[in-house]
Amino acid sequence: MRVGDNGSNLPAGLTAADAQEQQKPQAAGREPRPQPQDMSLPARAPGAARGASFGRTAGDADRKPGDGAPAHLSGDAEAVDTIVWPQLQPEPDRPAVLGFYPHRDDESNGSGGVRRLIRSGVQFDEAHATSGEGGKRIVSDRRTGTISQQDPEDPAALARERGNESRRFLRMLGAGRRSTITSMHGNPDLDPFAPGARQDTAHLLDHEHGVWSALQTKQQLINLLAERRPVAVLTMTHDGAVHQAHRAMYELVEETVGEFAAHYGIAAPGVFGVRETGWATDDQLASIDPARAVRVDLSRSEQRAKVRALVQSFASQPPGHPFRSEDAGLNPLHRFDVYLDSASTLSEQGTRSERNDNVHGWDFLRPEEYFIASDATGPAQIEALRALFGRKVSIRKVIRQALASRLPLPGPRRRTVELTPPRDNEEEN
Repeated sequence: MRVGDNGSNLPAGLTAADAQEQQKPQAAGREPRPQPQDMSLPARAPGAARGASFGRTAGDADRKPGDGAPAHLSGDAEAVDTIVWPQLQPEPDRPAVLGFYPHRDDESNGSGGVRRLIRSGVQFDEAHATSGEGGKRIVSDRRTGTISQQDPEDPAALARERGNESRRFLRMLGAGRRSTITSMHGNPDLDPFAPGARQDTAHLLDHEHGVWSALQTKQQLINLLAERRPVAVLTMTHDGAVHQAHRAMYELVEETVGEFAAHYGIAAPGVFGVRETGWATDDQLASIDPARAVRVDLSRSEQRAKVRALVQSFASQPPGHPFRSEDAGLNPLHRFDVYLDSASTLSEQGTRSERNDNVHGWDFLRPEEYFIASDATGPAQIEALRALFGRKVSIRKVIRQALASRLPLPGPRRRTVELTPPRDNEEEN
């Protein structure tokens, strides 16, 4: 696996005992973060279909420093066979949250809540398991007035464009140079709606025959967890009504976080699936347990700021997205309230048929952001995320967010990770 010049630069793998021992002198004088008291992690066996993939890390706990270069720093093109555990960094001075998503633009789910976290001084970083080159180009035919989606002539250029869009979007949410956006090149961006496309997540994650480099993707998540030490990890939801890659990412994140905590002997950060919008109406998605969810009520001004960031950032998205509607493109600032009022009316008074026809409009712009806890996330971790939304607002962050859409302020740093294809890769049926 190869990493870009500005990629992660962590030391070679250590055992859990060695990593903890090295932290002691570094953390001296720093008040330790209170540890949740009810965070015993249940023993969870990985899915049978991809047990080989996650089971490959079991014998790596006794790996000694110097046995080999970290997987994320390897200069050759060989696939990762086992996880290399990086040195665990000290806990940060301010709380951190990590977003780990399958695709560019998936960070738009829950972005109102992320914006508020950043405004409260929380360190936010994100990573994408795909680079965006698998998307479609939007082509407008002025003669006929039709809009179509076509495969890009230059996929690498599309990936760069979509990377710039993610960077601009996170900058408009208030993130600066301390934040990072890690993208992985090598995992294909599959269309689950293509004729004959497979919907099972094992098709993506199986170690021997999956189309994603699952173990390498997992390695990158472990690297970020060890480097950033987040309080919570935001990802997608495990819901049958959504993209198969979204469900696969949820499974990978949940299992990796549990193994990470067990390896280093620390409390696991909470894993939260962001309530997905734009796929289906609420009655088609799994119900929400309020006791296991974090709800963020967005004010009208917060909604407006969120929509402004969406409209001004994701120009490459297809017209089906609410922030790519033709009216928004013509006069986005003057149309926000119209869209928000329409969303509220449809959600409260619209029939099921009307909601289905307008799901991209009303559901995406609703005033709540839900972060649903995973099966392995306990009450203390849920309360820890809720507490982040109650932090004191930073005036400096408020000013930065106000200027971000008007001035070219410095944005998050970008990292690129080159993944190698999985072995014995099978063609999608």
